[in-house]
Amino acid sequence: MRHVKKTLSLVAAGWMVLGLTAFEAAAQTPAGADTWNSVAAGLEEERGNEALQRIPPFKVFDNLYYVGVGYTGSWLITTDDGLILLDAVDQRYADHVAASIRALGFDPDDVRYLIIGQAHADHLGAAASFQQAGTTVGMGAEDWTFMEEAAAADRLRADAPRRDLEINEGDTLTLGGTTLRFYSTPGHTPGTISFEFPVLDNGTPYVAFVFGGSAPARGLEAAEQFMKTVERIEQLQDRVDVSVVNHPWRQMDPEFWNRVDRLQQRQADEPHPFVDPARFRAWIQEARVEATTALEAARAEPAGQ
Repeated sequence: MRHVKKTLSLVAAGWMVLGLTAFEAAAQTPAGADTWNSVAAGLEEERGNEALQRIPPFKVFDNLYYVGVGYTGSWLITTDDGLILLDAVDQRYADHVAASIRALGFDPDDVRYLIIGQAHADHLGAAASFQQAGTTVGMGAEDWTFMEEAAAADRLRADAPRRDLEINEGDTLTLGGTTLRFYSTPGHTPGTISFEFPVLDNGTPYVAFVFGGSAPARGLEAAEQFMKTVERIEQLQDRVDVSVVNHPWRQMDPEFWNRVDRLQQRQADEPHPFVDPARFRAWIQEARVEATTALEAARAEPAGQ
């Protein structure tokens, strides 16, 4: 991890010379290729390293910004009538999400909706704090129960938001002309949701998709659910242009941070590095292989295990 720490020190030193905080610097100067490539190497390994995880926010599309930490994604959708937040990281980084939104020039109090793809602590940790500030929290109907049961058993590792907006298959949410369309995709959690929405690149529209939980949980029921989920997304994949990931180190491809580098260095005549429908389809096929392996393993386990 020496190269990671060295890079962080250099970046921090540069911010200090400018007299800026990390957030202020991020809002003014995009991270360079060496920064992202170096830091990315440790994002999975050092989940508890706050200095490493608290990465600066950045713009990806005209209406989409990354405000998460290194290990877990959180995305901000801007509309003409307020903001929508997608996922809310680990609770210890709740302040980071709010500070990132401010650093980008927006007001966290303008977050009208927070949509949680899966009811795990590293995706809903900041939900309660945003809810207290007036944000409506949405989650799959089954995952509300899943979360509440985990909280009652003291297994959640986060403050549980109160049950707000229940999301089911086929539901939509429209704010300021932007519509999110939801799909029930269980298997990672009982109520995992996936959804699509429009993103704009210099005014050109593309369809973005969030796979809410791209790995199966343990057990036969979860493996069966996950296989059906992959089959469901296969039916949708041909209309997807952009994958919006909730775990940058794992999902779709290991090149997420390289894509960020390319985006920061992109010239006016170059394609957007996150518009990659072919890679999305390939990723879904990889998910099918993972689903098949998990299903075979679950079926091979002795009853009761």
